[in-house]
Amino acid sequence: MISLSVAGGLDESNPGFNILKPEILVGAVYALLYGDLIMQTLYRVRPYEVEPGSADALYHECMADAKKVITTSMAPKDFYGLCQRTIDAFDGLPLENDRSKPRVGVVGEILVKFHPTANNQVVRVIESEGCEANVPGLVDFFLFGTSNAINTHREIGSKKSSMLSLPGHQGHRGLPRAHQQDAPGKRSLRALPAHPGPCRKGRADSVAVQHHG
Repeated sequence: MISLSVAGGLDESNPGFNILKPEILVGAVYALLYGDLIMQTLYRVRPYEVEPGSADALYHECMADAKKVITTSMAPKDFYGLCQRTIDAFDGLPLENDRSKPRVGVVGEILVKFHPTANNQVVRVIESEGCEANVPGLVDFFLFGTSNAINTHREIGSKKSSMLSLPGHQGHRGLPRAHQQDAPGKRSLRALPAHPGPCRKGRADSVAVQHHG
């Protein structure tokens, strides 16, 4: 099994297999950002679709568009154009009784939370019970790993080396870069009617620390 990781000290080596290449990293980041975006838009509208199956059909159309863009271009304008087309498409889907159902948050271990087979189709179950599922983004999971090292250094005095050893120089530099890449999609999401908009990582951690402090 090949371990895809930029962390050190894992005592694993995969000679000849290097993931730290621009074309691979940029494509992976775009795929993660787009995956979160389309997941949020799909779960947001599917419980209220007028025509059953229309949201899933639109999802497959957008995914086909995404595969073409992400595998052929690393230009930010092409990626952000893809994001805007996706949001506009879901925003135009006919809905009924919008925002009338209870919202149910899905939390837990990363594989179980995101993999439909591992969680026994929990999102479908939530929707079948007359509710709207709210699943946190996968990108936020990785950002938590970055921001957590920063917060533990600031709040409990952990070694600064743990913060500086994060990929990209880490935590204090990588986190703003991640927010910059994610910002256009999140701004567009906030423009949707009644969409709560995602919470910025770092700010939420600060509130949590103050609350528990």
